Amino acid sequence: MKFFRHLFFLYASLVASFLAVGLVILLIPPLGRVTNPFGRILAEPFFPIQILTAFFVGGFFYKKVPSRWSFAIWVVPLAFLLYSVWSYLPMAKYDLVWNTYFGAGCGGSECLYELLVTAPFYASIAYSTGAVVSAVRHTLSDGSFASNDPAGSDGP
Repeated sequence: MKFFRHLFFLYASLVASFLAVGLVILLIPPLGRVTNPFGRILAEPFFPIQILTAFFVGGFFYKKVPSRWSFAIWVVPLAFLLYSVWSYLPMAKYDLVWNTYFGAGCGGSECLYELLVTAPFYASIAYSTGAVVSAVRHTLSDGSFASNDPAGSDGP
């Protein structure tokens, strides 16, 4: 059950970050143009806002709902990505698979594959990384490593 909570938090962070980027582009339209350096960074194939949001959300919700399942949350988006690439291969003679899923030249598919498949995979890795960092910080702050050391804290 905790796995599905973390999966929900991941996709909720994606939706929230896409809405936030859309709002920023509505307020400052030049940021949405591909000719602008900021527009190129905010758009596909990078998704930095979504990745950073997922990282912090993963760390935050690991503290609230601690579960080792949050470390493996990337498995579901990876499965979607692999299935999508596999099912897209027959179309590969018309469009490059790399550009469709990971490149900037995704115009043949309106970049929907990057938006719906690749971005969740990137965000899931960031979410898991945030959860791992949160777990390590929590473990280090508790001093659990010293208490688990068989040689003791005064060891060689």
